Amino acid sequence: MEQALRAVFDELASAFSALDLARFRALYALPAQVVMEGGTVAVTDAAGFEQFFLPLAARLREAGFARSVYSDFAYRDLGAGLALASMLWRRLAADGRVIETLGATYVLRQTPDWRIVTLIGHAPGRGVAVQA
Repeated sequence: MEQALRAVFDELASAFSALDLARFRALYALPAQVVMEGGTVAVTDAAGFEQFFLPLAARLREAGFARSVYSDFAYRDLGAGLALASMLWRRLAADGRVIETLGATYVLRQTPDWRIVTLIGHAPGRGVAVQA
């Protein structure tokens, strides 16, 4: 399971680094939820996904964004085709400068491939310390 989940987040990092929203969206099982400090957004379809993520992509482009990398990966098998994964993300500029650092916890469902159904954005270091 760990290898399959890491493959999801490797692809997520690659797709997001390219700001390829179609590839990024393919890793989500819509409808999905995005939970942030400011509230919860239900992303029900491709148009809603782009409406939510396009402003973020534009802001990052403006800041010189080049790639996203994750670390501190931890996960938990919840059984019945469900998993929880938590990690730290760094968004980097082309010169290696850190644009931002954030924590994220995800709920994934196997459909038959693993897909994200909930993204919870939170402060770095506040992720769930989970083990296999």
